[in-house]
Amino acid sequence: METYGTSKAGLLFFTAACKELAPHVRVNAVAPYFVDTPLVSASHVLNEHPKLLKLGMLKPERVVESMLRAICDESLAGDTLVIYDGKKDTKLALYDDLALKVTSGIAAGMFGKIFSGIGRITAAIARKLMH
Repeated sequence: METYGTSKAGLLFFTAACKELAPHVRVNAVAPYFVDTPLVSASHVLNEHPKLLKLGMLKPERVVESMLRAICDESLAGDTLVIYDGKKDTKLALYDDLALKVTSGIAAGMFGKIFSGIGRITAAIARKLMH
């Protein structure tokens, strides 16, 4: 789990450092809470972590909206958009422990599914940008 957390922190700091490249190059990040995807909503994940259902999960479309904002909003550079829908304080209080447990379980041997999900999100962004 240390590798997972370290890589996430590295991306956030890298994104912030890239602010100096603006306006010619803009780098932004999107940091959603748990997203309602087959990977996260698998019955074993929800059974092991029922708090996810109480807190609610983001719809993938909500994440795509934030990604489009990160791409299109020229006032953003070196920013990380943190996405929470409602109950922000509750989610923040539970985030570290819950995220650690859920993501460590998901990360164990499921990279193919993760990359497949990233591909679907990228395709959705491309479709939105073309319209």
